[in-house]
Amino acid sequence: MMYGAEPADSERTAFRRAEKRYKLYKTPNPKSRKKLTHSPTDLSDVVDFQSILESFERSGDTPPGVYRFQCPGFNRPVFCFADRPGFYFIPSALTVEEQCHWIRETLTTFPQPPNRTSLTAIYGPIVDLFDAAQSQKSLIETQSLGADAEHETSNGENSLHTPKYIFSEATDNAHMGESCKPIAASILLRKLRWSTLGLQFDWSKRNYDASLPHNKIPAALCLLAKRMAVPAMSSGEEFLPEAAIVNYFGPSDMLGGHLDDMEADWSKPIVSISLGCKAIFLLGGKSREDNPIAMFLHSGDIVLMAGQARECFHGVPRIFTDDEHADVATLLSHFSGKDNCCFMDYIRYSRININIRQEIRRAWSRILIRVILWSKPLPASLAGDLHASGIEPSGGHLLHPLHLLHLFSGSLPHQPSSCKLFFGQLQLSSCQLPHSLSISLVYSGKSDLFCTLLLKRLRISHVAPSLFV
Repeated sequence: MMYGAEPADSERTAFRRAEKRYKLYKTPNPKSRKKLTHSPTDLSDVVDFQSILESFERSGDTPPGVYRFQCPGFNRPVFCFADRPGFYFIPSALTVEEQCHWIRETLTTFPQPPNRTSLTAIYGPIVDLFDAAQSQKSLIETQSLGADAEHETSNGENSLHTPKYIFSEATDNAHMGESCKPIAASILLRKLRWSTLGLQFDWSKRNYDASLPHNKIPAALCLLAKRMAVPAMSSGEEFLPEAAIVNYFGPSDMLGGHLDDMEADWSKPIVSISLGCKAIFLLGGKSREDNPIAMFLHSGDIVLMAGQARECFHGVPRIFTDDEHADVATLLSHFSGKDNCCFMDYIRYSRININIRQEIRRAWSRILIRVILWSKPLPASLAGDLHASGIEPSGGHLLHPLHLLHLFSGSLPHQPSSCKLFFGQLQLSSCQLPHSLSISLVYSGKSDLFCTLLLKRLRISHVAPSLFV
């Protein structure tokens, strides 16, 4: 929180002025001393892709500055802004049933350890938060429990590096005394602001930390992200999800203008899935002084940001939780059963966003390597490598191309499935010595590492690699 007078509009950036315009403001209700009412907001300039889709299906027309993106083989409508290359909007990308499935997953499965959440730094790993909230349990410190409970905690399913806090029945907390103040799981659930999947993100350093324990992103979420990323991918490329951040928004929450600049390869998209209450999304430019475009995000919408769009400031200044604008009636009807009342109570006033990323650069690199081969006598070190690999040089003099390829495959630092070797144009020069061989290959990974390992493997000093990306 910042103290002091608010800066004048003329001193704010264009992005900040837009945030202020759409932010939720509450004013005192003249009929009540305690209640607050929402200040009215002018939403006439907010782009609504649901309405654009309906209009397009009727007439084939789109508003000025918006066009329908043609993506062969992709069976959902995709819209783009003419002046924001790399931004793709897929309205109603998920069915209501799919939305309900992913709401359940984000509340029950995704916050589970070893995934880190916004609560981890304070309470350590918390297991089954949503189930505890549903069962009206409370979180208590393990040191306040008796010996039997501590023994059960250290050996039971709730243990993960000996958690400092565990959930307890509300009736068990009455005798805890003033020294132990239990926290209701339902309150903690409302305080949950983010969880991370796959490679864990270190918010203090703003980077991914591969040393932190983590599981792979769930296969079903990977498959969904790969399918939805197609419009933003180059022909023949596949999106490879490696990390995801799940954001949980309450009624008054907002996400300030920012850049998602932590990934190595900005050409790959961020796949952003919206669930729950409707929100306003601001898409700015490469400077905070660029006027942002405001648009509605409905539950089930998916946004892709790749290439130049990754350099654009963006944020979420407003979540709608009132009956008129929240737009969750259909979702709530699918959560109407007795077993779903906790999901319904949560999503009625909340928004969830899943954004999936490819963290590691996996562009194919083309390497041209010219290897000098010797006539007799064959260098002892190379002969030893060949012999150790079960290969005898042809006639004891020259290294046959197939022998060299065998050594190449043994030199690759990754599994064979992650690289492609092209052997079709291998040719030995004619009778002149020393013989030379040019090899063109495509390799996924760090080319300098490959060349280093290749040199170490073959112990050849006459190698001149050239890299073409």
